[in-house]
Amino acid sequence: MLTNPVRPLTGQPENLVNLGLEWAPDSYDTTLRVLYSMVDDKIHLGGVFGLPDVIEEARSSVDLVWRQGIVGGLDLKLAVVNALDEERNWRQGKETFRLYDPGIGISVGLGYSF
Repeated sequence: MLTNPVRPLTGQPENLVNLGLEWAPDSYDTTLRVLYSMVDDKIHLGGVFGLPDVIEEARSSVDLVWRQGIVGGLDLKLAVVNALDEERNWRQGKETFRLYDPGIGISVGLGYSF
């Protein structure tokens, strides 16, 4: 028995923004990319038996990627994920339902294209 039979769809935020900026001059064989994402509050689970809905709170994310060609198809790549180090929080009413801190992810890679 749903607490709230008339509500937005589960998992559908009212607003969602994705923005990507890239700079890739041919003369330097370099690519710099900044990715930004913002998601409004959204229902994660519909409440039942009088309990309120579980809401995933709004969050923003910034990812950074740098790729540098080295020589003869070899390139180096550095990526930073969740550069803002923002936590993810779910709440049910005023109580925290779940809290998750993904941290900042950093990766380095060496690639070859032929």
